[in-house]
Amino acid sequence: MHLLPARAKDDIPARVRLYLLPPERQVITARPHPFLGVIYGFIAVSICAAAIIVTFLGSGSTLVLTLWGITIVAAIGTLMWVVIWLNTFMAFTRNRIIWVPGIMRSRPVTVSVREINEIVFSRSDWGRVWGYGTLTLIPARPDYEIPVIKYMPYPEMLYLEVRSLIFGDF
Repeated sequence: MHLLPARAKDDIPARVRLYLLPPERQVITARPHPFLGVIYGFIAVSICAAAIIVTFLGSGSTLVLTLWGITIVAAIGTLMWVVIWLNTFMAFTRNRIIWVPGIMRSRPVTVSVREINEIVFSRSDWGRVWGYGTLTLIPARPDYEIPVIKYMPYPEMLYLEVRSLIFGDF
């Protein structure tokens, strides 16, 4: 997470800089927490370990080929998740909140700060263990729907920084 002047080009990710407006001077950027990547990586490594064990035990060739095929698919899936994670950002400015998702979608999701009535922070038990949380943006109008921001790192610090930036009350 970074609270930076918007013109420090080396510190703000290029994907976020594309969507910043000239008057947006302060920016908080954050990536989702890598918790899901750890889970996907663990699954890929577990399948690979099972494939290695079955290979050395000399079980049937169909089982060995199947496990190695699943290992390759799991490894490719994990690598794809890492690439998407590296290109996904959340940017908070005084005027709006910008969600820049992965590599496939080129259009970010933008929410004006005027549409936000409150920011609510929550953490699950797993979130406490792994260090992630959820930020829920409560809309000012009941018919306006704002997506919930899951798996945000350093949620207490991010909550305080974003609340201070948007509402100016800390």
